[in-house]
Amino acid sequence: MKRIIFFSLSTLAACVWLFCSFGNAVENPGDVITSWQDQQSWSQWKPLVQVKLDITKDGLRVTGTGNDPHMIAPATGPAGWKKLTIVAAFKGRLNTQLFWTTTRNPGTSEGRSLRFKMNGRGAASKHEVYFYTQDPITQLRIDPHSAPTQLTIKSMTLVASTAPPAEPATDPSGLVVPDGFKVELLYSVPKQAQGSWVSMTSDPKGRLIVCDQYGSLYRVTPPPVGVQGDVKIERINVELGEAQGLLYAFNGLYVVVNRGGKFDSGLYKVTDSDGDDQLDKVVMLKALPGRGGEHGPHSIVLSPDGKSLYMVAGNNTTLPEGIKKYRVPKNWGEDQLLPRQPCSNGHNTNVMAPGGWVARVSPDGKQWELVASGFRNPYDIAFNRDGELFTYDADMEMDVGTPWYRPTRVCHVVSGAEFGWRVGTGKWLPYFTDNLPPVVDVWQGSPTGVSFGYGADFPRQWQDRLYVSDWTYGKLYAVKLKPSGSSYGGELEEFITGIPFPLTDVIVNPHDKAMYITIGGRRTQSGLYRVTYVGPRDAKVHSEEAESTRQLRAKRRALEAYHAEPAPNMNPIWAGLSHGDRHVRYAARIALEHQSVDRWASRALQEKGPDAAVQSLLALVRSGDKAQQQAGRDQLAALSATQMSERQQLDWLRALNVAFARSGGLSEKASKQLGDRVARLLPTERLSLNHEICRMLVYLGHPAAVTHFVPKMEQAKTQEDVLFYGMALRDARKGWSQETRKRYLQRMNFAEQAVGQGDFVGGGHYQIYVQRLRSDFVAALPAESQKELDALINAKLLSAVPTGAPTPRKFIKNWQVADLLADANQLPKGRSFAAGKNMFQVASCVGCHRFGKVGGILGPDITGAARRYSSAVLLREIIEPSVQVSDQFKTHAVLTVSGKVYQGRILDRNEKSVTIAIDPKSPASVLEIKTSDIEEVLPSKTSMMPLGLLNTLTREQILDLLAYIQSGGDPEHPLFK
Repeated sequence: MKRIIFFSLSTLAACVWLFCSFGNAVENPGDVITSWQDQQSWSQWKPLVQVKLDITKDGLRVTGTGNDPHMIAPATGPAGWKKLTIVAAFKGRLNTQLFWTTTRNPGTSEGRSLRFKMNGRGAASKHEVYFYTQDPITQLRIDPHSAPTQLTIKSMTLVASTAPPAEPATDPSGLVVPDGFKVELLYSVPKQAQGSWVSMTSDPKGRLIVCDQYGSLYRVTPPPVGVQGDVKIERINVELGEAQGLLYAFNGLYVVVNRGGKFDSGLYKVTDSDGDDQLDKVVMLKALPGRGGEHGPHSIVLSPDGKSLYMVAGNNTTLPEGIKKYRVPKNWGEDQLLPRQPCSNGHNTNVMAPGGWVARVSPDGKQWELVASGFRNPYDIAFNRDGELFTYDADMEMDVGTPWYRPTRVCHVVSGAEFGWRVGTGKWLPYFTDNLPPVVDVWQGSPTGVSFGYGADFPRQWQDRLYVSDWTYGKLYAVKLKPSGSSYGGELEEFITGIPFPLTDVIVNPHDKAMYITIGGRRTQSGLYRVTYVGPRDAKVHSEEAESTRQLRAKRRALEAYHAEPAPNMNPIWAGLSHGDRHVRYAARIALEHQSVDRWASRALQEKGPDAAVQSLLALVRSGDKAQQQAGRDQLAALSATQMSERQQLDWLRALNVAFARSGGLSEKASKQLGDRVARLLPTERLSLNHEICRMLVYLGHPAAVTHFVPKMEQAKTQEDVLFYGMALRDARKGWSQETRKRYLQRMNFAEQAVGQGDFVGGGHYQIYVQRLRSDFVAALPAESQKELDALINAKLLSAVPTGAPTPRKFIKNWQVADLLADANQLPKGRSFAAGKNMFQVASCVGCHRFGKVGGILGPDITGAARRYSSAVLLREIIEPSVQVSDQFKTHAVLTVSGKVYQGRILDRNEKSVTIAIDPKSPASVLEIKTSDIEEVLPSKTSMMPLGLLNTLTREQILDLLAYIQSGGDPEHPLFK
């Protein structure tokens, strides 16, 4: 049973205070530190760079003459919170930055600064900014704007302050949790001052250390469990932040920086150099370069034996230099049998294997060992009681509805593991024998923090769960792991859910035995929560593991001992190749690939057993020289598959796939002979086997690919099946008749029409894949066939991206966030679902964003936006789209040698050219610019999302639109009651 939980008294009191402070804008002013408002005080301000200061009767006239003007003045005051109030007259929006110096840090730095925006309409207006200093302040520096500008400052006042007013994080009374559990909102993070927290650990005294995704490190002292009290927040006074991984171990704080702008990506260690209980010394242990963005370096944990560290990184992180040991053999490749397509929006087009990875690291950061690879973007890792490692890996959400879509999933990270992430349509499927399957599929979401419940004061069955966080849909899952062979299976249960509840991290604090959760990320409202158990204590739960699974795990581990180590005897490895347990077979093959090929190549070429032959020959084509690869390929092609089980046939076909990808194809005669033998495996009812037979027959040029699988495509019951056959058959070159070509195009038109009508999920993403593969198919047709099939080739099909209003609409108002904020914070019920759905098209949202089954591909999928964003944040995202742009959708300006500038989202970038999408309303509007014609490529802070999308909507229509998005497209949502 689950229930809705309620506030504790301390939480309720805190939220009332925050509400009053925010709602009434009332605050005890405290002591004035410095005030500037007359000619004498204005003279304290000195121009430094690119700025001119003039004292006038109206105040201080500031003229910025460049893109980085700054001015400075003395300001002596105590440590703690401060508020700077600026009254100034100007027009437009200023991107302002405030710096400060202190008695301990006499120089300015990005780490002791705060960026904020000021909006002016000509008349004097008041602007307030809060900041915190660990030490007494000595000086202020203001950078008024990031471009030439002019303003007149009427007055500035700096006062000692209480903490700034913060918007309350999600009310825990709306969370759904199991009976007996209590969730407290301990702290709502003031976004302007402390950002949005994305990582967390505990220190030896039980205090928490957290980090803002784009800012600083903080130390948090929560009140004892069951005791009312304030949360103490201290900024850690070091030049470091932007961490997505934190761990306190070996007498210091390990910080994994995922570069957000200030600090280089890498592994750092922060220590207390003088024993004053303040972390003050920063050392970079290892640089971790890459393409940057949110697929960079992530979490770090302590090894089970307490002697080393394990770190995880996303697929935009380059492997660390100087790796000494590779448990994953260094023979990885793309291994694509047929041509693949890039991702529908060009994401990560040129990122190749090994993808995301897990590494073991020595405490001093000098010794690195690659443990596993082939991930997309896992954020965190955790060990179970038996020393087995797990992670929660990301999917490519825009591939939903395609046959290569792999849901977010919990993975068992064994030694030498490969999990098969490859760019675009080339992702390895779970049944491919050269990668490993998931423990459990979670489906759509965005993986963040994970942790076992060990050490929590929970009932035993809840301690033993693996807790995985989903940022997108606001769910903390509890995964019940069950030994299965030498690995595990899993059962998924929602532990805590909320709206909005964008989870970023979860840990168990061993000192107070409570679970702590952070929400936030991408500058959303952040909060710190504590989870405790207050229900009845059941009798102890005893879970007995079968002796057989323990023995299988021991067998797998024994084989893993030969990963990167020589084996004294090859027989145990060879026996493992034909073992009935998949993970044992995998461990044996990886062990084989770590041995000198000369020790076992001849044995592989003579092996007769189906499993041992397939696995050893697969190892040979992955590890051998060119001659050995070709010999392995030929021997694989000679194997008889008719007596194999269906699983063995799948393994054989995949091994052939890899062999052909790495060593080239067979002669025409040998290809026909192999194609005949592969075709004799038909018919089969197993979907995966049908797919792999089709793939192989297309590659071999066998006519059965067309004669057997065009009817299969016509009879396919799922959209994934239709798209797979369409993708594979587009490359078939033999066996076509004009009739089968016609049937192929009819089925592809059906698929595009189905997604346009909303019958297929995937929206513009699915549609663009269909359009691309059909273009490839048509390009290979004889000219006469193209002419005869013109009606099908150029058929008018319904788009998955509705065009919105057919005629121009009347301007209503240039809406600002402040105009609608009060209503957005408390959306009134009784909204219109139909009107909201219509406004989603009228406001052109559907042109770029997928929502449910329809929508464009240039922006994020917002079907689950309500799970991570409040209505107020959604409003800001629409009206001020450049405030926060996901790294997957950032734009760039391409400056050409001829002086032209193109701004848009880069879809592909290689040595020869850059492909850029320049019009969010037209996904087909792309330019390919030769590298030789490019002067410079600069990142842009501006979103491609147009401004003013709501300016033709009334207040009520905007509220209906927000309700529609908040509902996730559910007409029965309470907002419509």
